[in-house]
Amino acid sequence: MNTRKLSTLVCLFLAGTLIFSCSEDDGIKDSIPEITNSFLYDGQEYPIADGLIEDAGPSSPAFGESNPSDTHNLYIFNFTDGAYRLEEYEWGDIYRNENATYKLYVGLFYPDTTTFREGEYSYVHITEVTSDQVINKKVFGQFAFWLDLNGNGVYDAEDQETYTHSAGGTVNVRGSDNNYIIWFDIVMGNGKTLTGSVQKSFKYSKY
Repeated sequence: MNTRKLSTLVCLFLAGTLIFSCSEDDGIKDSIPEITNSFLYDGQEYPIADGLIEDAGPSSPAFGESNPSDTHNLYIFNFTDGAYRLEEYEWGDIYRNENATYKLYVGLFYPDTTTFREGEYSYVHITEVTSDQVINKKVFGQFAFWLDLNGNGVYDAEDQETYTHSAGGTVNVRGSDNNYIIWFDIVMGNGKTLTGSVQKSFKYSKY
């Protein structure tokens, strides 16, 4: 094969590779959901301005068992349209949720008691599932939402009519070191859906 022909074939091969690579990259980019920093529930959109992780440490998703073994690590992700402010006390520090109109949180169980990692988390009924059914699985049991109708920052009798929690769905998490992108598509217990996404540097608190 002469040098000119070989050079032509190499150029065609490289051109084809570049075209294919660009096409693949475009496909990957197109498949990433939009980050809205908000969620949609019952026809209304709610902004997410701040986020807090509560690291509950070794836990079990099998709440219905009498003495379940700790097989997972529990991260509770909290979202607010207000702000989480750190308050220092002699007995410990806590974050307060200020100027919020709603409460939204999800507890994610990662199947390792020493760490938490990204992935897709699927709904389980935590009072009915057994330890054997969730071993080595990324799961969540409660994605809860309620409106603070009187603005006092406390869940009370007036807010009870708005409270609902998950009955199905998935939560996708990407990231590490408290910097996460989270997408959620949840079916709530009242039959309504709650969908949204957020990208934040989450504040962190360990139990």
